Amino acid sequence: MVTPPPDDQVRLLVVLERIGGCLSLCSVIAVFIFFALLPRLRTVPNTFLVFASIANTFSAIAAIIAYDGIRQGQTSPLCQLQGFLFEMFGQSDAWWSLAIAINVLSIFFHDAHLHSLRKWGWLYCLVCYGGPFGIALMCLLVTEPGKSLIYGSAGNWCWISEDWSALRIYTCYMIVWGCLLTSLIIYATIAVRASRTHDEPRHEGASHSRQSSFPSSPGMTAFLISATPNRSPSPSVYNPSVHEALDRPPLDDPLKRAYLRTGVFFTLSVLITWTLTSVHRVHELLYSESPFAFSVVTAIVVPLQGTMTAAVFFSTSWTTLRDGVADLVVTPTQKRARPARQGKSVYSMWRDASPSSNPSSNRRDSWDFLDIGIEDQSARGVV
Repeated sequence: MVTPPPDDQVRLLVVLERIGGCLSLCSVIAVFIFFALLPRLRTVPNTFLVFASIANTFSAIAAIIAYDGIRQGQTSPLCQLQGFLFEMFGQSDAWWSLAIAINVLSIFFHDAHLHSLRKWGWLYCLVCYGGPFGIALMCLLVTEPGKSLIYGSAGNWCWISEDWSALRIYTCYMIVWGCLLTSLIIYATIAVRASRTHDEPRHEGASHSRQSSFPSSPGMTAFLISATPNRSPSPSVYNPSVHEALDRPPLDDPLKRAYLRTGVFFTLSVLITWTLTSVHRVHELLYSESPFAFSVVTAIVVPLQGTMTAAVFFSTSWTTLRDGVADLVVTPTQKRARPARQGKSVYSMWRDASPSSNPSSNRRDSWDFLDIGIEDQSARGVV
């Protein structure tokens, strides 16, 4: 039996939970605003982070409810709502981290387009939102004679109650750690395979081997052709610069490297959160109680999931964000007077790699926010 904490400890937990929840709420709102205002930020890795931020929004709301759900009683609508929100959205980051890892794997090993596969976009959303929703709904509706409702006091807030503590492992922690470990295995496999490819001697045979191991995507081909001035993209003309770039190791590709970096950082941020809270819950499961310090750590890290997602979003896109904000605040006269930049930004490479940027291409397998309603005004020449 878990002993309820004294009032002074409850007040401390409530303050920590609400501060963390408010910080996460502000962080994800900032992600949404900048993503909507700056077309340069609308890359596929950032799109995945935005979807994760949507889940973090509801998780932050559950954290802001804090201890009020417990105070109103296990059968109260507020307690049941808080438990449902934590069960559905608290674990969503782990699901989205696995989705990003699978997408990165498809780009590195299976010739997927750099902008992902549009036909699988709905499946990512269905699994990463629908999976946790089904689990949370089951916990809301299932009852058993002689036992309390599944959602009830979990120490810090309403979640899966003590009477159903085993469900915490099967419906949350086991799934979360399965997603995280699978993501880590995927990234480790990519790193080992890419390192071996990078160390291969650069001759014709090795070039052919690299193409077999890491085939270049059609979008990357479009980017390389468009980035090569005064050269015809006709297939009958051999273009040495394009073929040499296509043969380079995958970790030398700035687009794939940016995609990989975002996925790894996001997975590590989720790993930190769930490692700390798992220690708390496992100790509580084994000894029927847990030190107050564990409750404090959980009250800090769980509500901050949205803040950590935002930190990954802004840190991996900092240069693009800085340039985009600069373009918003400078006047047209200053833009004309500003010297032209040398080379291509990561955003330019993502844009050029899109099938829509290649008029001769009839492919429609890209999937990003440009395809689902947020229009890239820069493509129209609107500054």
